[in-house]
Amino acid sequence: MLKPAILAAIAAVFLAGCQEQIDRQADRQADRIGNAVSDDVNDAAANVSGSLDNLGDAIRGQADRVGAHAVDEAAHQTSRAANDLADQIRRHGDRAVDDMGAALQGAGASLRDRDRDRAREPVDDRRSDNDRYDDGDRREDRR
Repeated sequence: MLKPAILAAIAAVFLAGCQEQIDRQADRQADRIGNAVSDDVNDAAANVSGSLDNLGDAIRGQADRVGAHAVDEAAHQTSRAANDLADQIRRHGDRAVDDMGAALQGAGASLRDRDRDRAREPVDDRRSDNDRYDDGDRREDRR
């Protein structure tokens, strides 16, 4: 009977040693798993950060292109409006010059007709008030 008790004691000591080794292995394995999970989380965070940076760059690039296009379109429309306005101003100016020329020609024709009609009228000794006034101005100029 002594033998089974000794064997049981040796087995208990052996099992206790195994338990310590299992606990150390379990702690090491837990550390390895924890480190691996931590590394994976860090890698994932770095990937997310990089993806967000890339997405931000893409959005900024698109915004820059859209903004540049909008500015180009606004400049084009402004230029076209300025050209249209300049054309309208030229047309109005040309029309005003033509109208003024026609008015001056009409006035010149009217003056010629009046002068021609005066030349045909018989000379009247009666003078109008305007004629006397003109003679008075001429007398003052002679002095």
